[in-house]
Amino acid sequence: MADLFSLKKQQEFFTWNDVRTHFIRTQYNELLAQVLEKDAAFIVNRNPNANGEYLTPGGKIPQNYYNPNLSFALVKRDCDIILLRGANDDNKTDANKKAKAPEKTLSPAAASLGQLEPVCFEDPNNNLDRIPAFLYDRIGKSIVITNPPNPPGSINSSLVLDTRLSFGTVLWLYYYDRMGIFDILKALMNDYNYNGKLPISAKSENTTSDTTLQYSGIMDTLSTLYRLGIGSNTMDRKSLYQRVLGVSIPSENGSPVNSERNENFMKNFNKVVGLMIDFYRDKQLAQAIRDTSSNSIRSSVATQTAIRDTILILQKNFEVFDYGRNRINTFLGLATVFATICLVRMLKDEIGVPRQYNEPHEFIPAAYDILVAKRPVTSNEVNRFTIFDNCASYGYRLLTDIELIEPNALTTVAIGSTLDAWLNDIEGIVEGYNNAYRSISELKAEKEMAMA
Repeated sequence: MADLFSLKKQQEFFTWNDVRTHFIRTQYNELLAQVLEKDAAFIVNRNPNANGEYLTPGGKIPQNYYNPNLSFALVKRDCDIILLRGANDDNKTDANKKAKAPEKTLSPAAASLGQLEPVCFEDPNNNLDRIPAFLYDRIGKSIVITNPPNPPGSINSSLVLDTRLSFGTVLWLYYYDRMGIFDILKALMNDYNYNGKLPISAKSENTTSDTTLQYSGIMDTLSTLYRLGIGSNTMDRKSLYQRVLGVSIPSENGSPVNSERNENFMKNFNKVVGLMIDFYRDKQLAQAIRDTSSNSIRSSVATQTAIRDTILILQKNFEVFDYGRNRINTFLGLATVFATICLVRMLKDEIGVPRQYNEPHEFIPAAYDILVAKRPVTSNEVNRFTIFDNCASYGYRLLTDIELIEPNALTTVAIGSTLDAWLNDIEGIVEGYNNAYRSISELKAEKEMAMA
């Protein structure tokens, strides 16, 4: 069985350990460790169950952003650091601390009380050294080729990206930025650090005994990251989107950034999506005429060729992702999105979100209305979270396929080509992205203005 996706490219992907500055890694490790603790009921294990499913501890399907089948999801690690403390030995992970501690001479009275804990050193925070786990596991392990001209009759479409950052993650982050996640975080931090209009506690454990609602640790950690200058800031993300995607976030997010624009990427991406939509419509029309649902209908070789050629050009457009701090800025932005959604869930009551809003598609739009748009919580025709989340998850999966697909696998034959089989396999992803993209209200407004 031939492989559809390039193993060599996967091995060359950027990983969390490739963030060269240990200080930055450790600070974000601590932040993500808190998210894993607070959102434990919503986050899946790194390995699927016996049925190959990724389910929450309660047996539910996770949210898209926590689902490894749908995005580059934060998942639980395989390992835990266990501290063993003996009766006469302080067995900590940082053995050097004990070696550096001055010798102590205890009086007989003090020694009779048992071991005394040293007070001159804090306990080591082992969350600083834990490696976060991000995972994408593509749905479907093989694609059947109908009436292949030559064996084999199926291709291996297995794809597991374990903490390996693909180009599509930038598009995922871009749509979450457009959703308003970073605007919500900015409003929360401004109030927590300066304005003080919201009752955000500095010690939330005094207001609730539910540890999953004790938000002060994450609130202060995020604020400190930004005050240190290592938070995911607007300038970094604007530069990232322009250099990698060739697009900008709306002007209300701050001043423009003078950076290179990878404008050909978005043109080619929109073009290939449009060609794929045409491919599906032509096939659906042919199936309707012949009154059959079979995939063995001849497909347009001309359309296949146009799709293949555009994909090959797109793969060249992906190269800019390797330049500068693009990959690091993507990782930091990704971590901040997970932390912010977790934080908003815990802060719902403090910011005035209705208590019955327990799902992200409910409390994120409500938080945006209250904190960013400065308006009452409204019920809109299009749910802000759902539309941008769909754009992000569908777009991520589609781009990851396109980035990793082997060029020599893109054969164009009217019946039984690998390209035809792959296009049939991803039809739901392409249609999902196209529908979500066309539902973005800002884009509708831009088109109406352009037509006027």
